[in-house]
Amino acid sequence: MKKFSLCVLLLILYSQQTVAQELKEVLINAYTSRDSSDYYFKIAKSKIKNKEDEAQYFFCKNARFADLNKLDSAVFYGQKAIKLLENKGDLNSLMTVYSNLNNVYNNQGKYEKAIEYSLKGLKKAEKEKNEGWISYFNTELSLDYHDYESYQKGVHFGKKALKINERKKKC
Repeated sequence: MKKFSLCVLLLILYSQQTVAQELKEVLINAYTSRDSSDYYFKIAKSKIKNKEDEAQYFFCKNARFADLNKLDSAVFYGQKAIKLLENKGDLNSLMTVYSNLNNVYNNQGKYEKAIEYSLKGLKKAEKEKNEGWISYFNTELSLDYHDYESYQKGVHFGKKALKINERKKKC
């Protein structure tokens, strides 16, 4: 499984101005703690004051469970996070949850579900005109379709990702 990076978690949490500093610190402890994450998540839950806080709480739980390979829990919290993040303007958190769910389903050998979440991520990234995420999900789809043994589609998405990356290098 692709490991969710602590750096990405920190970047996303600290970019969210609306999430209270105290909650951010507790969520970081919950994510990083080996033995006490349940304790910190319990504290974090008590500090939720609004939908943005709740979205970040579910986002962190999704990331933590995905990293621990607790796949059913990662899916459960990922779906909760998506519902709260879809229309909130927090593109990085939403895209990360789509990526986590893609990885979870790939690890379960459920390639159709993995592809579903990559396509959702790609569609949202295209709507937001975010080339980094567009390239990322095209790459994921290339790998997903390869794993699903749909090689022509894999090549198609791989070429799209390559074209974006080549264009970005010229800038």
